[in-house]
Amino acid sequence: MNAESAGKWVFLVSIVIAVITGAVAAIDYSVVAVLAVLGLIVGLLNVTEKEATAFLVSTIALALLTLSLGSLLEGVSALKAIITNIGTVAGAAGLVVALKSIWSLSSSK
Repeated sequence: MNAESAGKWVFLVSIVIAVITGAVAAIDYSVVAVLAVLGLIVGLLNVTEKEATAFLVSTIALALLTLSLGSLLEGVSALKAIITNIGTVAGAAGLVVALKSIWSLSSSK
């Protein structure tokens, strides 16, 4: 199994975990930590330098969605938890991709 294939599986598993734990409204520090670590792995393995800009724009859009829907979904805790969990994965992956992009831009001269 190569890194690209492993990265796709890690992404799929992280989304499944985010949805399942969110559906039972289980947002605790252990779930957040696992999702964040999986997001870091996704950022390291899945996103190439060519895809970085589109990925970061998507991550920003998802972060804004998470923030804006958070207040609207106060009464629907499971849906709010699912969106928050997916945002955790995307945010951690976005952090890695942003740092890789900054590194690439600063070291390319």
